[in-house]
Amino acid sequence: MACDICGKETAPRADYCPRCRKFIFHKPEHKARAAALKDAWDPVLNGFRCKYTGVKLNETNPRSRRYLTFDHVIPGARGRLVVCCRLINEMKSDMTVDEFFVVIRAFDTYRKTGVFPKEAIDLRHWVRLVPPSTFGTARLPPERGTAVVGCEICKKPSVPGSVYCPRCRKFVFGKYEHRARREAFKRSWSPKRDGFICEYTGVKLEENDTKDPWYISVDHRFPGKKGNLAVSARFVNTIKGTLTAERFPKVMEALVRHLEGEPFDESLLDE
Repeated sequence: MACDICGKETAPRADYCPRCRKFIFHKPEHKARAAALKDAWDPVLNGFRCKYTGVKLNETNPRSRRYLTFDHVIPGARGRLVVCCRLINEMKSDMTVDEFFVVIRAFDTYRKTGVFPKEAIDLRHWVRLVPPSTFGTARLPPERGTAVVGCEICKKPSVPGSVYCPRCRKFVFGKYEHRARREAFKRSWSPKRDGFICEYTGVKLEENDTKDPWYISVDHRFPGKKGNLAVSARFVNTIKGTLTAERFPKVMEALVRHLEGEPFDESLLDE
């Protein structure tokens, strides 16, 4: 018998060959996985192609950025799957395919014009919450005679006995990598816009609504390496994932070019 997915020989009474079977048998959404694999199979390549990049997928190493994974076209909606590489699956996160493509093109607009079209971003399935911070949110005004210094970040009046104002204190004080966070927030602060600016999009960030994709987060510019941080929007931090700050925009540019019909630069998936 021939495998229903790749057409290769199967064991007697089996619908799938061993190669395809391991991605389907006894897994959730069995039929949807089979349909996604069938759509991704390339007989010329003798392998499966990523839906979003077109690259041949790795089938043996789950740690590889090229590893074959299944992505929900609409987050949380069962039965609509596509096959893609692990890196892109992680980047897409809680976005639909259409939302992901809008975000990709928005980064391209930012690269070309210096202005990120925030109004184009509407993430209807975003569900990642951030526990609200309580540092510095309920401080009394300085008592008479108490010295007030300028906040080390925004230069506004600080909390008595602190070098930060209540606004900045909740994002910096008592957190991991305190000094690196302080330096990152200093770079991010914009006196003119009276707020913190995302390093990767130039957009003013949300400081109160933890459900907002634009809520403030802190990103490691080099994942796994302490001391080099950047302030960014929560959803941008998620998209960047394990990419370095240098490689992230290159991957986004390569995705735009692929959407326009050009081959994806496979070297960007190398570790």
